[in-house]
Amino acid sequence: MKKIIYLILVMLVSNLYAENKQDEFNTNILEELNEQIRNCNIDNDYEKGIKIGENALVFAKKSHLENSQSIGDTYLELANIHYYNHQYELAKTYYNNSLKIYIFPSNKDNKQVGHIINGLGNVAEAQTNYDEAIRLYKKAINIFEKDKNMISVAITTSNIADIYVLQSEYKKAEPLYKRAIDITIKIEGQDSIETINRKIDLAELYLEDKKYNKAEPIFIKAKKILEAKIDKNNNELGILALVTQDLGVLKYHQKRYDEAIVFYKNSIEIREKMPSPNTSAISTTLNNLAMVYQNQSLYREAEEMHKKSIAFAEKSLEANDPDLAISYRNIGLLYDEMNLTEKAIVEYEKAFSIYETALGLDDPNTQMTLRELIDLYYEVDKIEKAQALELKLR
Repeated sequence: MKKIIYLILVMLVSNLYAENKQDEFNTNILEELNEQIRNCNIDNDYEKGIKIGENALVFAKKSHLENSQSIGDTYLELANIHYYNHQYELAKTYYNNSLKIYIFPSNKDNKQVGHIINGLGNVAEAQTNYDEAIRLYKKAINIFEKDKNMISVAITTSNIADIYVLQSEYKKAEPLYKRAIDITIKIEGQDSIETINRKIDLAELYLEDKKYNKAEPIFIKAKKILEAKIDKNNNELGILALVTQDLGVLKYHQKRYDEAIVFYKNSIEIREKMPSPNTSAISTTLNNLAMVYQNQSLYREAEEMHKKSIAFAEKSLEANDPDLAISYRNIGLLYDEMNLTEKAIVEYEKAFSIYETALGLDDPNTQMTLRELIDLYYEVDKIEKAQALELKLR
């Protein structure tokens, strides 16, 4: 009898050991898939990353890992990739799914919670729900401070400042950016990539506030440091492209158009060298380049750049993304300026349709585009169409 009991115990222990080994094996596979999603996000290969993420979720369910921290990471990586792909509702869903996993009783390590809440803040900001975004960012900062994760405190502090810039509250934004810079210098040093990012944030504030003399030296110094680093490491090409584009914007506002063109073209060249170029960012720079030509009445060059910008935007954005509407409206403005009213109407109709669907009738962008479209209809005696749209004016 004792032998039988002993054998049963041995079998139970063996089975338990085998199950634990299988769980460990499955967890390692899931973590490898999470790493692949993360790399796709870095490379801007969102479609591939989403497919890997969906396969990871199926694998986790079959492997009974639905409540593990690894699946929490899968949800988080999927949320990040949907956020950067402008799919905000999906991002919000996955961030919330990840949060549920990380506050699950068996998961004691909850250091990711701050990052998840910060991600939800990013989504709220992208959806222009600024009060909610600031509330979430402040909540994330409290968690990061408790964990002594000061780099994340600096990043999230900058996120709050970004919102104040969007609201033209520059005096509120400036001390937050400076605090983020001070924190980052203490941890990473003066010339680290994180410090450069925080300084670029401050310079972009000065650019927005038309304090060009303060912005320019920060941008130039950042560009020099990045160019020196990139001789050894090409991972920071995206930041170099951004600061180069910012210099183009600065020169454009100073009406130094020839210099602006050089910086914009340089920014595009840098992005095209990246393993997976950010087509949305290239679209933005091409649009900026078109505006430089347009301001000099170089309409043929402007039209070419606008068309290229739209081609990149259509590749990288959802059909109803407001950023795509901006591209359509901008080429519509060009055609209007060229007195090509019928062509302008076609582009304005596309822009208005997107704004109305994505942002609603009450949004200022929707109403502005609506008014411009009505004026164009009247110009070509499309009275009935103009009057029908006037019913939508607020």
